[in-house]
Amino acid sequence: MRRAASEITYDLFPKSLKTRGATYPLTYRFEPSHTMDGVTIMLPVAVLNQVPAARFEWLVMGMLREKVAALIKTLPQRLRSPLVPVPDTVSEFIEYLSKMDGMRDLSAAEVPLTDAITAFLKRARSIEPPKDAWDLTRLPPHLLMNFRIVDADGKELAMSRDFAALKAQFADASRTVFSTLHSNRMERDDLTRWPADLAELPPTINFEKGGIRYDGYPAMSDGGSSVAIRIMDEPLLALHNHRRGLTRLFMLELAEQAKFADRAIKISPVAAFQFASYFPEAKNHAQAALSAELTFAAFAMSFVDGDRGGEDAGRDAGKDAGNYSSAEMIRSAADFNLKRD
Repeated sequence: MRRAASEITYDLFPKSLKTRGATYPLTYRFEPSHTMDGVTIMLPVAVLNQVPAARFEWLVMGMLREKVAALIKTLPQRLRSPLVPVPDTVSEFIEYLSKMDGMRDLSAAEVPLTDAITAFLKRARSIEPPKDAWDLTRLPPHLLMNFRIVDADGKELAMSRDFAALKAQFADASRTVFSTLHSNRMERDDLTRWPADLAELPPTINFEKGGIRYDGYPAMSDGGSSVAIRIMDEPLLALHNHRRGLTRLFMLELAEQAKFADRAIKISPVAAFQFASYFPEAKNHAQAALSAELTFAAFAMSFVDGDRGGEDAGRDAGKDAGNYSSAEMIRSAADFNLKRD
């Protein structure tokens, strides 16, 4: 990728990339034979689970025109022919983007680039390429963002153009570092009932560290004999943990009923054997383990999932039942047991 000096301006090739209120340094190398040809972004390992992966597909405005043209050329001929001349189609797309809020500097670009091009083509040309029509493997390396992952001291941990692979590689490290960046009194351990000082868990909390904004997702976390409140770095992770944590809290508040349900479930040897084949660690106590899982599932379906089921119950678990919050329902369960006693 070669550029004349007059083409390289801060508007087209900014020194940093902005997304979700944070900025990350960018460096450029216009040398086709070099492994770092193109644009490189420096990301702290702690933000890998925070940043929207789709934003990086857009690169910077100075490289977007070339990338969109390259993407259109990967389409099958029957879809590509109506888009000729390609430079004119690309210019129309760029003009279309410029009228949208936050798109002149691409700070609002959070949908996959091919999805945005498809939406434009459908609107402007009545053409809607299917997702598998875009052949991303044909893009030259310099049209893919290069990622430089660093630790808290700025030491390089890895470099690659494969963001998904980097995220998978450093998922645990990112989560560990994230947990050290904040101190929130909402977090606590060894809960067996809903905390008296919390009306409800907020969907998100925000904090800044080193000029970077982080989003945290509070969730109940199942500990078996107790529940903890944790601030997590991914919404889906928080959703999964919160559902299990709420279910456990209901079981702890309604311990007598949970024991009754567990004793009432009869597990056949065949069912236990099949369960153990999927969960070898439960081989020596498969009947008890399966009974516990079924009891847990029954409480989740009865008190947490409502009519939505599974992970979709999420943050508003319990609110379908007469508009009661999770906290109110758990406290009602506790009051019910007190009145019985």
